[in-house]
Amino acid sequence: MLTVCEARASFSDIDLSTTTLDPDTTGFMITGNTASDSLGHSVSTAGDIDNDGYDDIIVGAYAENSNQGAAYVIYGGEKVTVTNFALGTQTLDPQTTGFKITGNSGSEYFGYSVSTAGDINNDGYDDIIIGAPTKNANIGAAYVIYGGEKSSMANIDLSTALNPHTTGFMITGNAAGDYFGWALSTAGDINNDGYDDIIIGAHQKNGYQGAAYVIYGRPKSSITNINLSTQTLDPHTTGFMITGTTVGDQFGVSVSTAEDINNDGYDDIILGANARNSNQGAAYVIYGGAKSLMSNIALSTQTLDPHTTGFMITGNAVGDQFGLSVGAARDFNKDGFSDIIIGASGKGAAYLISAGILF
Repeated sequence: MLTVCEARASFSDIDLSTTTLDPDTTGFMITGNTASDSLGHSVSTAGDIDNDGYDDIIVGAYAENSNQGAAYVIYGGEKVTVTNFALGTQTLDPQTTGFKITGNSGSEYFGYSVSTAGDINNDGYDDIIIGAPTKNANIGAAYVIYGGEKSSMANIDLSTALNPHTTGFMITGNAAGDYFGWALSTAGDINNDGYDDIIIGAHQKNGYQGAAYVIYGRPKSSITNINLSTQTLDPHTTGFMITGTTVGDQFGVSVSTAEDINNDGYDDIILGANARNSNQGAAYVIYGGAKSLMSNIALSTQTLDPHTTGFMITGNAVGDQFGLSVGAARDFNKDGFSDIIIGASGKGAAYLISAGILF
């Protein structure tokens, strides 16, 4: 086994204009099906969707087939079994290499965002979530697809409805122009009930004030499709809503688990609002907790309490767009607290926040 020092010594800078990846040693390349598909606009781990001991990946191609969109799951495996994938000439095999998910209809931008959903139904297989933010007059939607044994996996065409008890479910946004599903992520297990949860952003809701929705995981037998225009989430049973501070903030443009940032046994979440205060930007960490303690959060009227509910991080200067991207940095410094990373594309910077100094 390589020591840490030996492993580090094996790394070098990679210039892909002159270096060809070797699937047996350094990595591999996935190319899209046709020109202008925008394959790779979104990428993520898919967790271990088939529970074979190898983590898998998911890649979005939101512009495929006149913006109908698609997403591709590629199974992990031993290096000797991995090859480059040219999706224009190679067909994925759901029993061996991976599978394709095709959007429901034209101009949905299905695959604009992709992420692992964790194990939302606690069946031992990781699940995935995929956004279609322009579906139905830009109301937007998100689709959760369940993992399972390779022998049970198949390509999925979403023009045929998912079955919440067997294959997955759909979450439809609240109102036209919300762009629900623009950003999405696993929320980890925010209420520590044994089921992973998900978070979905709708950054254009209410004049770009923005919102995000946390949906709790649960057993397949109790899962249903969710239409947020007709169904109100219950923080004690199904989930909760977080609304942004001010019109124009674009709250929810980015969302992610923050893992357990305060080390209290509940996973937390982080959300970006890159346009706040003349594009200075901000990010908000919301703590997880028992369902009985959760509530909807309106950041326009509620101030987060760093000791009980969460905290806000404000960007450095006007124009920085701090919060355009947010993510968990795991325990970067190995101090026992999960850390977070926040991008500020206008400034051209990223900030890692070491949570241990806050608690």
